[in-house]
Amino acid sequence: MTRPARILIVDDTAYNRDLLVEELEDLGHDTVVAVDGVEALAMVAKAPPDLILLDLMMPRLDGFGVLSALRERPDAGEIPVIVVSAHHEIDRVVRGIELGAVDHLTKPIEPAVLAARVNAWLERGRARERERAYVAEIERQRARGDALLEAILPPEAVRELATTGRVLPRAHTGVAVMFLDVAGFSRFTTATAPKKVVELVTMMSDAAERAAHAAGIEKLKMVGDAAVVAGNLLQPHEAPVAACVACARQLMAEPWLAEHGLNLRGGLTLGPVISGITGRSRMAFDIWGQAVNTAAHLSGLPGGDVIYIDEPAAAALASPHAEPIGPMTLKGVDQIEVYKLVCAGPPGRGGSRPSR
Repeated sequence: MTRPARILIVDDTAYNRDLLVEELEDLGHDTVVAVDGVEALAMVAKAPPDLILLDLMMPRLDGFGVLSALRERPDAGEIPVIVVSAHHEIDRVVRGIELGAVDHLTKPIEPAVLAARVNAWLERGRARERERAYVAEIERQRARGDALLEAILPPEAVRELATTGRVLPRAHTGVAVMFLDVAGFSRFTTATAPKKVVELVTMMSDAAERAAHAAGIEKLKMVGDAAVVAGNLLQPHEAPVAACVACARQLMAEPWLAEHGLNLRGGLTLGPVISGITGRSRMAFDIWGQAVNTAAHLSGLPGGDVIYIDEPAAAALASPHAEPIGPMTLKGVDQIEVYKLVCAGPPGRGGSRPSR
């Protein structure tokens, strides 16, 4: 026995209606009745039933008119309709099926046949409902997966992955790479509750995404408390170094930094990098190369509200001019010329104007 359903009986003969009501309610279903097609369509519009038992010959609007009207209504097109006819009305039954009826019953109604036909079509409808629910859940999970991918991969990498099933490793030239680090963060963590530390790193990550997007570059990831951004990587950019500086300035002006007595320092380089995706169950998009290593070490130099820049980046930065501070040897990096760009902090933080 299937679960109870709501069945609409449409027939202009009271005896036929009463007989169907009795049989269907004995099967445990709920019934509603209409005396002609006009009343039936009004009832469908108000509360669509699970199934319709439809007489063909009725006054005002016959069964064929009902079937034609249901075909024009997307909200009612999936309601199974079983036409009820006399033995000699086979031509009318054929026409009814051509208009969308799914089955037919002949008068006088045999209770066992009625039960079998009704329950079979109700179960088909429930199977369609389950299928739609499965499809909706698949789409929901797919959307969730896309959202997770977009959270860990740049948009261009997500599109390539969706189109080709993979993201090919590639070499890039002229990429600006910047590590932007919270100065004194290690000391801050020792004197701060874990929840507040995580909140601050989250604010840094969110702010870096906003600032990078505004500058037309990409925030790639967080390394501890440091935001890693890149310009002219997957999205072409005519002035990636200047865009990184603009991104850094916007981040340095974040009010929560002043509220916690913190400031930022950055390392910015310009050069070739390699990009690709690592991992299978936990994929991560990343970049590698001398420019990445150099930017990471430059961000570790002392100071606040300052960006340390290598020579190629300084040459690409038309204005403001970075101040040369001489050659430096960094861990894992040959001796390089380093430049310093002091960025103005927000009012009340003691930031200086850029050196020129």
